[in-house]
Amino acid sequence: MKKIILKTKKVIISIVLAIISFPNKIFAAINPSALDIQDLYGPPTDILYGVPRPSTVTIIWRIARTFIIPIALLIGLIIYLKKSKGSKKKKILVTIGIISITAMLYFVVNKIIYGLA
Repeated sequence: MKKIILKTKKVIISIVLAIISFPNKIFAAINPSALDIQDLYGPPTDILYGVPRPSTVTIIWRIARTFIIPIALLIGLIIYLKKSKGSKKKKILVTIGIISITAMLYFVVNKIIYGLA
């Protein structure tokens, strides 16, 4: 009788230990880099402090859209309007076309760089 009780006790203990250790075995098999797991304590792993630095493409685009593109567009249109031998109607239509194409390119590049959010 004592042997049966000891064996059942060992079986029950082994089943309970197996059930308790299943989550550890399951979660150990999952690749942590594939999941977006955030630590519950300590500093964040991606940024220690401050605002994240924007990429070089973003910095270049900010400078270009603020200074370079408007200045180049203005200089180009002034030169075109001064040197062109076409009629005023043609000059106005070309100017409107160039400005609209530039605006469309500006918005397309802006959406590409900053995302479609």
